[in-house]
Amino acid sequence: MKGLMVSLVPFEEDDVELIYKWRQSDLTSTLMSGSLDFVSLNEMKEQMKQDKTRYVGVKTNAGRKIGFVSWHEVKTQGNYQIGGTIGDPSIWDEGYGVEATKLIMDYLFHFKNAHRLQFITGLYNTRTISMLMKHSTQIEGILRDYYFLDGKYHDAVICSVLRDEYYEYYEENPEFYYNIFDPKKLEETKEKFRRYYENQRSLFSNLGV
Repeated sequence: MKGLMVSLVPFEEDDVELIYKWRQSDLTSTLMSGSLDFVSLNEMKEQMKQDKTRYVGVKTNAGRKIGFVSWHEVKTQGNYQIGGTIGDPSIWDEGYGVEATKLIMDYLFHFKNAHRLQFITGLYNTRTISMLMKHSTQIEGILRDYYFLDGKYHDAVICSVLRDEYYEYYEENPEFYYNIFDPKKLEETKEKFRRYYENQRSLFSNLGV
């Protein structure tokens, strides 16, 4: 899936090493996982094999891998939790993470028939909080003292987007919508086929079939 600035690409085994490298930064590690842990590369590989989270890489359209996004099903079918990060702090605030998040939302709603997507993030994560507020997510609640960092507890916020809210938003903002097929051409083809089908029916009717 390709956006204006980034593409979502299959997650490769070598990408685990990139995540491990990004996690060497205390700030990136904390924003990525909500904790600061000492984990070896082998331990990280094993953890990622065992959990049910799915990953895709985030690559700039110039070809550089800069992060990942993830999702896993929660509770009931069609409900997913989304996570991810842009690994290099020097390119934060440039819109890469926003577009990667939008693309994975498109993927889950548009191709996996998702019903609800949720996000859980610490209130200290100001960039993610700002992004969620701008993109019509609904705040469901505050998780009190959810994270422990810098010697004290921090609240987290849980937000979600439902399927109908997603489609309503993108009907009003079609420029943000991801489609494999050109909607205009698709409608034209459907109309041509409808006329062809009606003509065929009339031919059979005239033959008394």
